[in-house]
Amino acid sequence: MKHVIGNKEYNIIDSWDELTLGQYIEYVKVETTTFDTVEEKNIRVIEILCGLVLDGLDNLTYLEYNELQTLMIEKINSLPSLDIYIAKSFDKTFEINGITYVTQTPETLNDVTLGEKISISTLQSAHTGHVLDFVTTLSAILIRPGKLVKDIETNIEVYEIEPFNKRDIKNMEYRKELFLKEAKAKDIIPVYNFFLSGIKQLLMGSISSLPE
Repeated sequence: MKHVIGNKEYNIIDSWDELTLGQYIEYVKVETTTFDTVEEKNIRVIEILCGLVLDGLDNLTYLEYNELQTLMIEKINSLPSLDIYIAKSFDKTFEINGITYVTQTPETLNDVTLGEKISISTLQSAHTGHVLDFVTTLSAILIRPGKLVKDIETNIEVYEIEPFNKRDIKNMEYRKELFLKEAKAKDIIPVYNFFLSGIKQLLMGSISSLPE
């Protein structure tokens, strides 16, 4: 929902379905960060959920900021809690720029292919930084382009993911940035949960244990 405050239009989310992956990650990071004041934290949350850059609210008057904050709080309070939302079942496919991406959610790491496992292990050994940034890169391995294929006997159509290959390694950073900017959080969450449960952490259930 668009709302005009002062001379600028702000986007107030109507549903968690609108949340991009990048917004979701920044929101989770805020929840695990210590701020000097509650207001400082609230400002950052509003910036994230409105799709603004850091300090993107600085030019608002305090009266205008309070109006935006009130609208955002009312909307968030009307939505289900985020941890309940991400526990839902989501579609296994999503589309960006006309390309269909297929989501894999193996039971364990033993179910991934050898090529996928080697790439995951290589990234793990070289990773430094926040665990969510790492998992975003891992998601670019398990989420790849795919297509709808019809079974010649049953005529049932199912989505098949493309086999993991050198192009996926080459495009990993591109795909990671694409997912952060364009993918909805709901489309990537199943893979996030797979990786985080693999290191014995639930994304929201043990949020306080995630590193800053």
